[in-house]
Amino acid sequence: ALRDENVGVRTIAATLIGKASFKNLTAAVRPLLNDSSPYVQASAIFALAKCGVEVDQTPLGRILMTDPSPRVRSHVAVLLGDLGDRSALGLLNDASRQAIPRASAVEIRMMQIQIAEAMVKIGDEDQLGATPPAPSPSRPEDLEITALAVQVLGQLRDRGSTDELIYLSARRDEAKQYWPAEIRLGVAGALARIGLNKGTFLADDYAPSDMPVLRAQAAYV
Repeated sequence: ALRDENVGVRTIAATLIGKASFKNLTAAVRPLLNDSSPYVQASAIFALAKCGVEVDQTPLGRILMTDPSPRVRSHVAVLLGDLGDRSALGLLNDASRQAIPRASAVEIRMMQIQIAEAMVKIGDEDQLGATPPAPSPSRPEDLEITALAVQVLGQLRDRGSTDELIYLSARRDEAKQYWPAEIRLGVAGALARIGLNKGTFLADDYAPSDMPVLRAQAAYV
């Protein structure tokens, strides 16, 4: 997978090597430090650092502050959060306030949510307030932000968001339809991470779906 032609595959492979501390694979990761993709470069640095290999981590800061893509910056922020180095808090805070020319408002908001998540992981609990589910999305893009926020709240095991998440799972739109299955299942998964299994009925509802992605998400929940 580290040699796959697909950028996403190489990125995920390197990231998982770091998360699992597969130290026997660090030699195979090192060439990716010079990969053409910033996604892969950042993941390679992360993998080596997590495996205890000496590696220059300064490119992570450069990518976080200068890459033209908010999604690339979000990826780096998540990696910095998982590395857990408190010295990165100032850098992440600066990145959350920096303007990115030609980036959409949705991309910026999603980046800010993931930066806030990273800062909480490192130790800045005040950032929990920066990741609430959007209370009343009016556009499809807002639903994407809500889905991400729900996922983050679950990962952070934010018990303070329990009531909001439960309300979100039962909310209906102006046509009296429930919000999309992806969000409702995301809520169930987030509640489970917090320690509440009240959302299992949602997984049961969507497990027979004709859509493989919903069956997979239901199985995960």
